[in-house]
Amino acid sequence: MLFITSRMPTVNTEPELNPNFVFDLRNNSSSRGFFCCNRNKNGAIEEIGSKNFLTAIKESQYRQVIIYIHGFSNLPEDVFNDAEEFQSLCNKEKNGELLVVPIIWPCDNDLGLVKDYWDDQKAADQSAFAFARMFQKFMEWRNSSDANPDEDPCLKRINVLAHSMGNRVLRQTLSLWQKYDQPGGLPLLFRNTFLIAADILNESLHKGEAGEPISHASRNVVVYYASDDLALRASKVSNLKNAEASRRLGHTGPEDMDLTPKNVYAIDCDDVNTVYDPPKGHSYFRSGRRKGQPGVVFDHIFETVLTGRVFPNDESRKSSILELPRSSGIIHPMLELLLVLGTVVAIALIGLVTVAMTPPLMVELGLWGLAVGLFIGIPTGWWYHVVLYRTLTARMALPPRWWGRPVELHPLLAPAEYQGVRPWFVAGALGFFLCLAGGVAAISGLLVLRFYP
Repeated sequence: MLFITSRMPTVNTEPELNPNFVFDLRNNSSSRGFFCCNRNKNGAIEEIGSKNFLTAIKESQYRQVIIYIHGFSNLPEDVFNDAEEFQSLCNKEKNGELLVVPIIWPCDNDLGLVKDYWDDQKAADQSAFAFARMFQKFMEWRNSSDANPDEDPCLKRINVLAHSMGNRVLRQTLSLWQKYDQPGGLPLLFRNTFLIAADILNESLHKGEAGEPISHASRNVVVYYASDDLALRASKVSNLKNAEASRRLGHTGPEDMDLTPKNVYAIDCDDVNTVYDPPKGHSYFRSGRRKGQPGVVFDHIFETVLTGRVFPNDESRKSSILELPRSSGIIHPMLELLLVLGTVVAIALIGLVTVAMTPPLMVELGLWGLAVGLFIGIPTGWWYHVVLYRTLTARMALPPRWWGRPVELHPLLAPAEYQGVRPWFVAGALGFFLCLAGGVAAISGLLVLRFYP
């Protein structure tokens, strides 16, 4: 995996390339420069230099690139795992389309959440100097006739995905790049910029604010937000120290869409964030309910990458709400066949029972089965819903009318949690089956008495 980092190695070999690059996890300061590296399948890292790095991207099979800027309190292995998951989802969706290139900035992960948060804010701001140099270096490479002659230019499209405090890194980087290297204005470098759970002020993208350069450098800027993102709630409280009382962009989206540039879009992820990332609801842009299966946020990101349009069916639209996919209501052909066979078998068994026993006895047994089913099913079914509710609400908000389809929430349970819910679920299902069987038997007996006395 190709990646760029401003995190210092344990041994700095500058100006020579480092063939055995090892992160210094005790050092939370940003390097004055940046390192272009390749991580092999065994986890070993080699510094390859910017020219080799850019050439490798240019010669790769992928049509587009997405730069992934991670959030706070992420050590390098965390970033690699997340990037590999995102890359796997992209390859499943359309192989050869999107290459994920992480940018790793120094995070702290050993002194407690609040201390880490402030250390990481400082590291994010410091890293911006290195990454501003990185973008300027890229522009020089792209405009070089040696690296990109007219007959062989680099045609790969570039996208950016910034998550959480990674948005602060992006904002500061573009601001410094414009200040020191592009005073006439930033080039339109990115096709799409995705700001997910952004840990910056919610007015940051307004015209005249610190984040406005993001919209200048991007064709589309897509903000994904969720009001019940617990990590950003903690961030808002932490930032009161700096007299920042405003809400975070990842909580509300842009404060006033009328004040943002016209290429900024807002996507409400309230319905999905805690389902995909319980209980925090903060990292909801990769897998959905099951790891390795894309969620609706990822699907929207990937579709935007493919088309270059946020809402291809409505160019004037500026906002939307992402919802969990609903059941189509179509029964799988195999399930349909099983239902038909089950119905035929049930009818045959009822016919045999009718012949084998008298209708009054059949009615009596059916009523007893119905009574036992109600006796078992009502209290256990009710308690099943109570246990499921208490278990999940301790760490996440449940969707509206969850009680109508509680089984759909089972994938959100940890194995130990499911063991506590399962007995009540099974007992309730048993009660339902007894009610159904008893009711059918009683009705069948009554029908026989009515029409064949």
